[in-house]
Amino acid sequence: MAQNLKEVKPMVFTTVHACLRKYMKRIVGAGMELKGIKKALFFWALQLGKKYDNAIDQGVWYNYSLAIANKIIFNKLEGSLGAM
Repeated sequence: MAQNLKEVKPMVFTTVHACLRKYMKRIVGAGMELKGIKKALFFWALQLGKKYDNAIDQGVWYNYSLAIANKIIFNKLEGSLGAM
């Protein structure tokens, strides 16, 4: 499925929880294989993403941290899903 998403590059798609869980398992598995600062940054960004709530403003520091995580980590994950 991941390869098809890269090829088609959808803006929106419907899926079931099981597919997302499987994809997340692959993402975390890839993060576990990283070493040093890359691994630390990956899991820092993952924890930051778990705190994300679009409904509330979480402050300047959180927004700044999220912008950094988007630039160095999340954009690579989006690319693997096909989002642009």
